[in-house]
Amino acid sequence: MRVLATHELARELAIAFAVMVMFRAAGMATAAERSDGQTVTEDIRNDWRYLVETLRLTDSRAYLPDHGKPVIELWGFGLGNRPGTPESVGALIADLKTGTHGLAAVTVIGGVPTRWRTLDGDAKPDRAWTSVYRSYDVISPWAVGRFSDEVGADQFVREVVQPDLIETRRLGLRYLPVVFPGFSRSNLMRNRNRADQVILNKIPRNCGRFLWRQISDLLQLHVDALYVAMFDEADEGTAIFPAEPRADKLPAGAKMVYLNEDGCALPDDWYLLHQRRGGKIPARRDRPPSQLDAVVQP
Repeated sequence: MRVLATHELARELAIAFAVMVMFRAAGMATAAERSDGQTVTEDIRNDWRYLVETLRLTDSRAYLPDHGKPVIELWGFGLGNRPGTPESVGALIADLKTGTHGLAAVTVIGGVPTRWRTLDGDAKPDRAWTSVYRSYDVISPWAVGRFSDEVGADQFVREVVQPDLIETRRLGLRYLPVVFPGFSRSNLMRNRNRADQVILNKIPRNCGRFLWRQISDLLQLHVDALYVAMFDEADEGTAIFPAEPRADKLPAGAKMVYLNEDGCALPDDWYLLHQRRGGKIPARRDRPPSQLDAVVQP
């Protein structure tokens, strides 16, 4: 796997504007190992040392810096049945932030549960996680699938994001909200024999308007950075990379979402155009338009 990683990193560094490492706390430990949570945090320690000391990844000019330190994200700790204990994860975060126990110092983004403040819903109820979440440099709560239309996006911002911002600003932490274009994992569920979950176009993109509503709502709150999930995650239908717009151009017999699914007439790179135009708004400090047509048109 590390040989493959070397080739992949070389390719990414050659073409990227910026790269950073995300450690995803899923599939990194067996069920037996999850009981004490030690294996997953030790794996991250060892892998970060390897990336920094052997591959010298952070020496690249393409690696994302923050106040003179590289940036990494720890995603999924405290979420549902993910591995890791509050004690081991808290110690890992502390060592990463301070550069102790042989680790290079970094800015740590926490990819946390949606309900990280209230410890309900998708978050583990153990109150020991409270201090762990608040030890990150940046809080980035997961939002994919938490609402399914523009009205739901508005409600999510009112009920979840605004209280999050009050808390993070009180603590002096930065906040990185997650937005997503839509959701469809029918093929993934079909391959897993989960017939009850085979729902094509479960959360419609609405020609980009669903994503834009989320972005517009957040920019009105003066959020200065967004995490767009995801660039290339096709198995859950959240990818924003160029894709086929037309049904008649799909492979014969294929059942998948195409860009014009919701009655649009879009170019294949529509979501990259969408993000390019939208990304200029925070820098100009404009009040974001509420309608996508005012930002970009096919």
